Amino acid sequence: MKIAKLFFVAVIGLSMSSCVVTYHSVTNNPVGSKEGTAKSGIFAKDVDLSFMAAAKKGNIQRIGTTKFVYGVFSVRNQVTGD
Repeated sequence: MKIAKLFFVAVIGLSMSSCVVTYHSVTNNPVGSKEGTAKSGIFAKDVDLSFMAAAKKGNIQRIGTTKFVYGVFSVRNQVTGD
C-alpha cells in the first residue's frame, strides 16, 4: 500500500513540475504578418535562441512582438513583425 501511495505522489509531483513558462514582450513596431522561430531541445549544445536568429529565420526587419516559451523538453523563441 505504501508503494502505491509513493507512486501516486511521484506522478503528481512530476506532472506539476512540467509546467510551461511563457514570457511576452511588445515593441512600438506593428505586429506584422511574418513569424520567425528559433527552437531547440533542452540538451542541445551551442544553440542560438536570440531574437535576431528568430527574426532572420522569418525574414523580419522590425520585430513587433516576442514570445519565449520554456517547455518540458524544448525551448522556443518566437517573434512576429514586418
